Amino acid sequence: MGASNLALIFGPCILRRHESIHAQDQLSDVTRQAVCIQTLIEEKMRQYRATLINIVQLEDASEKVSENLRRIEEHQQQQSQEEDHPSPGMDTAKQLFTEQLDFLGRQKERLLQELPPLAPVASSEDLSSSDESHQAEEYALDLSAPPVLTNIPHLCKQRARPPANRRPPTLTLLFPKQA
Repeated sequence: MGASNLALIFGPCILRRHESIHAQDQLSDVTRQAVCIQTLIEEKMRQYRATLINIVQLEDASEKVSENLRRIEEHQQQQSQEEDHPSPGMDTAKQLFTEQLDFLGRQKERLLQELPPLAPVASSEDLSSSDESHQAEEYALDLSAPPVLTNIPHLCKQRARPPANRRPPTLTLLFPKQA
C-alpha cells in the first residue's frame, strides 16, 4: 500500500480534532490531514532507505577490506616459507586494514541502532481504557535482525523463449475465408 493510501486511511485517526463536530465538517479536513501524514510517511521511508543503502555500502567496504587482509596474510605466509625478510610495510598495511575493518563495523552497528524499531505505542485511548487484558502483539517485521537485501528477478525475463525455427501463424488460420 502506498504512502498516499496509508495517509488517507490513518490521517483522520491521527490528526482528529478533540472536540466533537459534525461528520460533514470532519470530511473537509481529510485532504489536509492526508497530505500531512503522506509527507511524514514518505520522509521516514526516504530516511529508512538511505540508512539501508549506507549499511549495504559499509558491508561491501568491509568485504573488500577483509579480502585485502586475507591477501596480506597469504603474502606473509609465502614470505615466511621462502624465509625472506618480512617487509615492515605489510605489517603497517595489515594494522591499517584491521583498524579500518573495526571502524566499518562500529559504523554499521551505529546505523543499525538508528533504524526505527517496531514497538507498540500506547495511544490515549489505550491508556484510558478500563480493560486490563494484555494480548501478545505480533509484528510483520523484525528489525532486530540485520537487513537482508536481495534482487527480485524480473518475471518476464525468466520466461522461456519460443523456439527460433517456429513459423508465425498464417492469416488463413487466424481469419478463415468466408464462402
